[in-house]
Amino acid sequence: MIRLRLHATARGGATPGADMSKCIFHMGYAKCGSTLLQEKVFPTVEGADLRLTPTGDFFEGMGSAPVRRRLVSQIFTCSPDVWDNEEIVRGLFPSDAARDLLISEEALYTTDPSNAHIAAHVAAMARTARRLGYERFELLAIHRRQDERIASAYAQNSRHLDKAGQEDFEADCRRLIDPARDLYRRSQRFDYAGLASLLIDALGRQDVTFIPLELLATDARRFAADLGAVLEQDIDHETLVDRSVNAKQAGAGRWKISPRKYEQRASVYNRLRGRLARRRRPTSFTLSETLAGEVRAAFEPGNRRLAGIFGYPLGELGYF
Repeated sequence: MIRLRLHATARGGATPGADMSKCIFHMGYAKCGSTLLQEKVFPTVEGADLRLTPTGDFFEGMGSAPVRRRLVSQIFTCSPDVWDNEEIVRGLFPSDAARDLLISEEALYTTDPSNAHIAAHVAAMARTARRLGYERFELLAIHRRQDERIASAYAQNSRHLDKAGQEDFEADCRRLIDPARDLYRRSQRFDYAGLASLLIDALGRQDVTFIPLELLATDARRFAADLGAVLEQDIDHETLVDRSVNAKQAGAGRWKISPRKYEQRASVYNRLRGRLARRRRPTSFTLSETLAGEVRAAFEPGNRRLAGIFGYPLGELGYF
């Protein structure tokens, strides 16, 4: 990675004439290409310490099983004041700041879906990084069209839903985009402009980058160049072409419904009952153009602001 000629000491301060280290936080929205980056891009970053979905035992026995050992995820379930805990900090950050640091995590909206909560944690992480000697802190986020992402997330989570199917999916979408019915504020997970504005207020525009995942399909060179600008390293756009088939998609606009999760641990008798019941359980659902249009309309004002902030042609990419 290309760095300015400054050196950050382990606990702050800079020595002219040496390298300046920086901390990059990849705040990965779920279902937005995090696996691709963590497997194909981040491991190739030169001269950096990597914390890709870092784990630890500090929160042993706390939280839900999927995030129990995911250190950053668990931190984000707490008050931002948790960044003052030196034991947690030592579990996440290297012992000194001599090299660049790249942290990547996507499971952040686990308890409080408020964008203000997320932004407060990122600001606290940035202050912690600077206190430890990192001269710069940058945030990278990859986002995806809300209608497609909501459908993808529903397909993945359907294994937890007894009533998963077309009717339930459509009702869930309409609850999410209706402020009067979105009791758990889930829509904030898809309000990219709202979070971006808060992060820019906290970090400054120059240290916040939001890139649309759809750009990878329409202009892979630009996607790679903009990603490389944050990582300060050339990225071969060919390595970003994901030729795999989306396991949750059953075709254009159609998504698969997963088997119920509990059936995997059931007795033989109950597994048989589950198979019989599954004959009546739908195997897929459709994201109709009508419903997709409703979702896009709900997020259009924010997406237009987002396009203005970062300069991407979100209208051409289907956001509005």
